[in-house]
Amino acid sequence: IILDCLDVKYSKSGGPGGQNVNKVNTKVDVRFHVDSMEWIPEWVKQRLCQLEKKRINKEGQLVISSTKFRSQKLNLDDAIQKLEDIINKA
Repeated sequence: IILDCLDVKYSKSGGPGGQNVNKVNTKVDVRFHVDSMEWIPEWVKQRLCQLEKKRINKEGQLVISSTKFRSQKLNLDDAIQKLEDIINKA
């Protein structure tokens, strides 16, 4: 996955975790515009849209979130891994 193609946003995570979740932007949202990815074959894009329609917003972006870890870097890695798994599944 080409990281320049991803729109990455960080925010505060909810739920348990003590003071860390209230102070640090550890939640990661990765947005990936499906139609503009020229390196993905058209049939894979169509399958992505079918399989993941609940995760695709009105702008045509596939949105993946991760709050699994207390670290921004680990959550980013987790979100990218989720995205890779979704693309490979399609």
